[in-house]
Amino acid sequence: TNTNLPNFPYGLLNLQELNALRAQDLHIAIGDVNQDRVLNSTDIDLVLRNQGNPDYDLDGDGQTTAADSDYEVSTIFGTEYGDANLDGRINAVDFNILATSFGNIGSWSDGDFNGDGLIDTVDFTLLTSHFNFTAPSGSASLSNVVPEPAALASLALFALAGRVRRVV
Repeated sequence: TNTNLPNFPYGLLNLQELNALRAQDLHIAIGDVNQDRVLNSTDIDLVLRNQGNPDYDLDGDGQTTAADSDYEVSTIFGTEYGDANLDGRINAVDFNILATSFGNIGSWSDGDFNGDGLIDTVDFTLLTSHFNFTAPSGSASLSNVVPEPAALASLALFALAGRVRRVV
């Protein structure tokens, strides 16, 4: 805490405190490094392309390394290197995205999975090493929010019961 200014103590936040502030008060998800409140491939690009810059540290070690990129891709997005469209599957769609951009400058969504800005054989190798990957079913799955038919029938009965009027 700095007390050089009278009646105005302040101090620096550690990474855990900063992440808590971002998540709770500012409603910015961990991994949303550009703070646009949208987790997308741009966030992956920023972590991949800013290795060594502590501003993009996600794992709390004070520096941005491959571990932060791995954390962003695997833990935050729940996928693997090669998932260009971030749909949780690495398949022919991702291969076609990479093939279309092969030899060009691009980003994650174009097939640049190592963050060097060029879509090349290194990116092809990353995609093929995870080809046929499918993210495990999780809480984001639509099947988890669709009620079962028995639940729908019960709900319909309760709705009908509420509409029946008593005759006295």
